[in-house]
Amino acid sequence: YYFNSGTWTPHLRERPGHGYTWAEIGDPANYVSSFTYLKFVPNDAGEYRAELHNWAAEQSS
Repeated sequence: YYFNSGTWTPHLRERPGHGYTWAEIGDPANYVSSFTYLKFVPNDAGEYRAELHNWAAEQSS
């Protein structure tokens, strides 16, 4: 099973201690997408272990 962690949606870059102006919010260069997802791996007891994966990193290797 796979679960989209929500990082495929572009979101503002983190800038601790700094806000954004309206102009900066409108600039696509200030947005990032992480492309992560969760993979749920079953074990023999029927339980699942969640693994965090990065699709972009996996595609480049």
